[in-house]
Amino acid sequence: MIILTMSVARASEDEGLFIPNQKAETKYAIEDGEIVMRLISERLKLTRAVFRYDTEDKKKYWLELDFTKRADPGDFYVFKIDGRDYTGFVLRGRGSNKDGGRWAFGITDADIGRTLLEQIAKVYRLPDSHALDQTKSEQNAAPQIRPR
Repeated sequence: MIILTMSVARASEDEGLFIPNQKAETKYAIEDGEIVMRLISERLKLTRAVFRYDTEDKKKYWLELDFTKRADPGDFYVFKIDGRDYTGFVLRGRGSNKDGGRWAFGITDADIGRTLLEQIAKVYRLPDSHALDQTKSEQNAAPQIRPR
């Protein structure tokens, strides 16, 4: 039981959103004929994750992540969850944090989006109130009847 807890804690430390520390020196090395860059990175703190429908196309979804620090996904970053790297994020303003940033990731498969939301919530240890699947409430809602 202790080993399982330690491996989950370790995974949480090695997974999430990492950006290079701009003040740290980049180190270079040649290893087995490859140029290797070593960057000191920092893991950004996540406070809220929301999975929702696209506002214009109900066949598309967005996973929006609110971090406490503003960082531009156009710069170099690593976003790793459950051993898999994710790219293609866009910045969507501050989000719910004063000096933070909201990163958004477009998804076309709802099941993949929901699974990713659950994995992110687990890695960042988000309470249920901060890991929101807004597509589920709309799925269960009664169909709207429009007057003619």
